[in-house]
Amino acid sequence: MSDHHTPIAEERIVELERQVVVIDDFAAAGPILDIGGGGEGVVGRLKGRQVVAIDRNEGELAEAPAGPLKIVMDATDLRFLDSTFAVVTSFFTLMYIKVTDHARVFGEVHRVLAPGGRFLVWDGLFPPRVAPEKDVAVLPLTVRLPDVEINTGYGVRWPEKGRDSDYYVELARHVGFEVSARQEHGQTVFLELRKPAGSAEAGTTGLLPPGERKARQVRLVTMAEVDFGRYLAAAIPEYAQEHVRAGNWDAAEAPENAAKAFHSLLPDGVATENQYLYSIEDEERAAVVGMIWFGVFSHNRSRAFICDFAIDEAFRGQGYGTAALRAVEEKVRDLGLGRIALHVFGHNRVARALYEKMGYHVTDLDMAKEL
Repeated sequence: MSDHHTPIAEERIVELERQVVVIDDFAAAGPILDIGGGGEGVVGRLKGRQVVAIDRNEGELAEAPAGPLKIVMDATDLRFLDSTFAVVTSFFTLMYIKVTDHARVFGEVHRVLAPGGRFLVWDGLFPPRVAPEKDVAVLPLTVRLPDVEINTGYGVRWPEKGRDSDYYVELARHVGFEVSARQEHGQTVFLELRKPAGSAEAGTTGLLPPGERKARQVRLVTMAEVDFGRYLAAAIPEYAQEHVRAGNWDAAEAPENAAKAFHSLLPDGVATENQYLYSIEDEERAAVVGMIWFGVFSHNRSRAFICDFAIDEAFRGQGYGTAALRAVEEKVRDLGLGRIALHVFGHNRVARALYEKMGYHVTDLDMAKEL
């Protein structure tokens, strides 16, 4: 990445203390995929023609020193086959990628790494903002390679609550990485993440044809108590807001109404009789990508009713919703039931489109008009 930026009002900027990052040569067999390898092209300078540098910005790639193979590509959608690389690198790139895309990037890196492969990450660490209006952080950086020293600086939107190395470690573990090394120096961190040796079979190397994607395989795992607590903490206020948005409840009464609804349906939590709460896991990565809850209720014991279903934001649009609904169908069949029902708010067009694609049809329809 380079240090070119659109002019920003000076009162928004905080310049952090200059950091020094020393990068020694490292062993790597075969090609190295460098995420965000444009601009200074630090990894490309170090490893030369061994590097495949990708960047969304063609101009950034043009600025990078010659040597690596340069490809315009988005890290959220890597056009390589599974298990292509033994090493993937990211040098101060993640802080430029939207937080909502981080898990997708880590997941894609995990996919294209060979079993036992390493993801080497260098990135910035940020304390909480010093003031609300100070929303841009500039990180001056001196990079020391074996034969050259580079002085640069990176300016990024300052995360309001800061960002520590635990954030990246949790993200890595979430998609199935093991953490082999973590080194913090001032406002920088280096992580060596490893894809477990038995996590996938090696595939044929090469580019993946555009539009081709392997169908997602998921499993439904009974939700753990700790995950159930987190689920309630997020789901109750979200459910309250959905009813406010739909015009069913006043904003003042919504939180209490939502809490009562959940506790009446789940008096014994995940152990409540005839209620089935699952975490949705990607089978290959062993990573949780969402949750689903369905129940069998006394007023209609011939069907299952989906009470809640969500794919984590970072994993949406990747086929997990379809795979999860298919897995639920198997669970419901195993219970001897032949019908699944659900409710979807009228304003949730994305969810409705998914359900219709999966064969669900409207059985009742409420309509309203504001006067």
